[in-house]
Amino acid sequence: MNKLCVAGLALSAVVAFTIVSQPVAAGSCTVVVAEGRGANEAKASARALKHLTFKINRWASQNGYTAVRKAKSKTLCAPKRALVHCTSSAKVCG
Repeated sequence: MNKLCVAGLALSAVVAFTIVSQPVAAGSCTVVVAEGRGANEAKASARALKHLTFKINRWASQNGYTAVRKAKSKTLCAPKRALVHCTSSAKVCG
């Protein structure tokens, strides 16, 4: 009986080690930032969103994701000299 308990304990330890040592299949998340400039706020914001979409697609392809989820996004614009400068950022998870 004692040998059976020791063998069962050893087997459960091996099984637990193999389960824990395997990588987690969860996706990763990152923050992607893109900038755009334009003559007015509408053009600058559209350009920033266009660059943001490009960067999200590039990040997804580099990490081997076929579909990603954009969790939060925001766009901030401020005038700088003759142009308007917008920054778009988004949290992306694969």
